Amino acid sequence: MKKAFALLLLTVLCLVNYFQNSTPDQDPYLITDYSRLHPIKVTRVVKGREEEQLRDILQEAQKKHLTISIAGQRHSQGGHTYYKDSIVVDMTSYNEVMEFDPEQKMIRVQAGATWKDV
Repeated sequence: MKKAFALLLLTVLCLVNYFQNSTPDQDPYLITDYSRLHPIKVTRVVKGREEEQLRDILQEAQKKHLTISIAGQRHSQGGHTYYKDSIVVDMTSYNEVMEFDPEQKMIRVQAGATWKDV
């Protein structure tokens, strides 16, 4: 009897905690940007790895008539970077500095580069 009561109490506490702390960013397919103004339900989020994988994602999206959203650090404002039912490609692993010319004050970086990477 004590074990059943303890298990029930633990279950209730877990549920209360879940609903009390539930936020849109706990759903991996409901994403938003830094502002959290406009959460969007997406098909999936894919970590960008290599060019061949990115080509495969683009071909899949074309066949299924899906939109592609590109994500970096997700710090844009207003939720305008994501599309409903899209495939989000997380480009944070593409963070290399490609070219740097201090005389021309120019730098070329990959899509996932942050100020820290630069």
